[in-house]
This record gives sequence, C-alpha cells and structure tokens, in this order.
Amino acid sequence: MCILAFILSAIIDNLTATIVLITILRKLVPENKIEFGLLV
Repeated sequence: MCILAFILSAIIDNLTATIVLITILRKLVPENKIEFGLLV
C-alpha cells in the first residue's frame, strides 16, 4: 500500500506540474502552437 500511495502521489504531482506548465504556456504562446506541440 505504501508503494502504491507513493506512485499515486508521484503521478498526481506530475499531472499538476504539467497542468501548471500548460496554463503558463497558454498565457505566453498562442493556442495554435500549443495544440501543435501537444500533438507532436
């Protein structure tokens, strides 16, 4: 259970980090470039 909790927390941390990065990028860069970057 401890290992599973650790993995889940790591995944959640990564998700929040990527969400924050995407929101920051959307403020800096036009959305078309971001959609292109996510597709690649």
